[in-house]
Amino acid sequence: MRLAGLNFDRVPSLDVPFRFYLTAPFFAVLAGILLACFGTDIWASRWSPAAFAITHLLALGVMAMIMFGSLFQLLPVLCGTPIRINAKLLTLFLISFSSGLLCLIAGFFQLISYIASLVLLGTSLILFATLLLTTLIRFAGGQFTRLPILFAVISLMITLLMGITFLANFSWGFFGALPKYWTNIHASFGIFGWVTLLIVTISFQVIPMFHVTPEFPQKVRSYLPFLLFASILLMSVEQILWNSHFSFVITWLLLASYSLFALKQLALRKRKLPDNTVRFWQFALANLILSTALMLVVNMFELPIDIEKNVGTLAAILLALGCVLSVIQGMLLKIIPFLITLHLQQHAMKYPMGMGLMPDHYSLIGRKQGTHLWYLHIVTYILVISSIAYAPILYLAGSVFTFSWGYLWWLLLSATKSYYEIRIAIENC
Repeated sequence: MRLAGLNFDRVPSLDVPFRFYLTAPFFAVLAGILLACFGTDIWASRWSPAAFAITHLLALGVMAMIMFGSLFQLLPVLCGTPIRINAKLLTLFLISFSSGLLCLIAGFFQLISYIASLVLLGTSLILFATLLLTTLIRFAGGQFTRLPILFAVISLMITLLMGITFLANFSWGFFGALPKYWTNIHASFGIFGWVTLLIVTISFQVIPMFHVTPEFPQKVRSYLPFLLFASILLMSVEQILWNSHFSFVITWLLLASYSLFALKQLALRKRKLPDNTVRFWQFALANLILSTALMLVVNMFELPIDIEKNVGTLAAILLALGCVLSVIQGMLLKIIPFLITLHLQQHAMKYPMGMGLMPDHYSLIGRKQGTHLWYLHIVTYILVISSIAYAPILYLAGSVFTFSWGYLWWLLLSATKSYYEIRIAIENC
């Protein structure tokens, strides 16, 4: 099957991306439970155990988990090559990664030492990132996707190496007191270089494919990822060598330009029917513009300490919850039914009489269910932002966040169950 220049003949078996997609909501639910239990501690200090735990549950357990699953699915389609790992090693990676993350969370609360997370999480992620780099450098093609994904994976590797430095320092104190910019660079490569750059690259393909929009301009697809990665590198050098914010201005302009391009493409879509995924995308892009603008204000202007802290907190909420998690929830609503029907079509080729059993996308995850998820997400968003003014609201926000991701988890599991039921029915025709 080929669509818009994409090759779907080499997609991996459904269980490969789904094992990641179905695991991510578990960590989101765990983050929501922590938020509901330790609400006021979160804004008291960004260095509190609960703040560290929730940040890494979302960054690694949700964002990275979904990104890994998507790379397994998209590299064969976009770059013409699978990630070269066998089923046993893939299972071992997922178990080591998940166990290492749980050990890291326990370490933040001083329940166990960091050594277990350093071994499990550090080893599994570095080996996997190395495998990704090797695949992209030696085997991958794709005119507009190979290099941007390579930049994202390099950013992941830098983020991991710096994170391992933190864990080693927590465990053995090798490096003494690390400078503040070390944390900022770690976060910059993680959120901008790994997560945001990968979302930008993938959106160049999935927005036109799923929403029947015009393709992004060729110059945008060719130059924007490269310029974004270069601006992140420059941002890191600036933080080490001199106190300047020129590169952050460039990063903001690039992300704002991308967001406006993407919003324009969505406005030109041919399918004008209500679509919750489009809502999630539009909401995410608006938040990306606002969050980076607020970060620019914090970095360029001298503000009173309390105001600077609140503006920085708001910018982080807009970027993580408003942008990245919005994209993830919206895309899962679209990609899960798409992959299920794609694999059922391929399976039904062996049983032609079973073609009549093919499900509609909305019979797997209905429009009304997607709307419920959308409103739960918006309520969570409003509550978390309101908590900046009145911290106890975070207890309620955590409960709604937990329910939101638990509901999405149930939708994904129900759709997966339907896949196996229909697959068996097709075989019996």
